[in-house]
Amino acid sequence: MVFKKLINWDLDSDQVIIVAGRYAEPLALKHHMYICQNDRSFRPAKYIAFYKAGGINYLFELVDKPYKDCTPENTPILKTLSPDEFPDPEVPRQIFYLRKVEGFMPIQNTKLDKNNDMAPFTQNQRYSTYSKIISAKTTDELED
Repeated sequence: MVFKKLINWDLDSDQVIIVAGRYAEPLALKHHMYICQNDRSFRPAKYIAFYKAGGINYLFELVDKPYKDCTPENTPILKTLSPDEFPDPEVPRQIFYLRKVEGFMPIQNTKLDKNNDMAPFTQNQRYSTYSKIISAKTTDELED
């Protein structure tokens, strides 16, 4: 099996993918990558951010289009990850290679649920634009 770049991906887009970051954010900071399910569907984007612990603290630029069908056999960097960073290595994954955007200011979550209690900004994924995320101070400013 050989990994494949996703063909219809526009790196000139101003779209930002925002995903849950409990496990993903530390991996991105340490190894400059985001790993997810092989068949997870995304809108093409140039940036990705991680929602973790009540906010968005970092913004990353995608270095290249995502790669599918990645395993330790065809993607040697995966062999360097710990079992906590890369569980179930026999399962092919999708990988995004990232570069941290310097100077990004953290965004505080202000999303409330129907009971007016704090709610996670994202549990799966959301989208915003670069211009919104670079100037926002709260997640309310990322909404359409």
